[in-house]
Amino acid sequence: MATTIWDNDPNDPDKILTADIRFNSDFYNIGDSLSGKNPSEKEMVDMQTLALHELGHLLGLAHIDSSIDPQSIMNPSVFIGEGLANRRLSKGDIERIQKIYGCIGESCAVEKILAALDATEISQRKKPSGSSRNTPPQ
Repeated sequence: MATTIWDNDPNDPDKILTADIRFNSDFYNIGDSLSGKNPSEKEMVDMQTLALHELGHLLGLAHIDSSIDPQSIMNPSVFIGEGLANRRLSKGDIERIQKIYGCIGESCAVEKILAALDATEISQRKKPSGSSRNTPPQ
């Protein structure tokens, strides 16, 4: 469905010079799965969900098994279909990013960050409808 590709600086392998996220729409309609509008016969995949997962890879996060963190955007598969989306980081995702990059002040307050995400999401969420499949994003 999507892949993240980057080039590192040959003089500093921790520095990313360029990066691309490529979405493959050959088999899926990649768009807003919460809109309730799928203009094609292809199965709907939520663009924000897929992009957030791929940005997680760009930040250095690997896939994490759903038995370890069932809410993680980095689970190796996503539910596809109209009304299905995961547009947020889990507590574990944020903690793993902080482990890589560190945090200062308010950015260390994971519970406060999650509360802000919840407040934003309340107006955007709709209940999933219809059938779905669980499919790897890569």
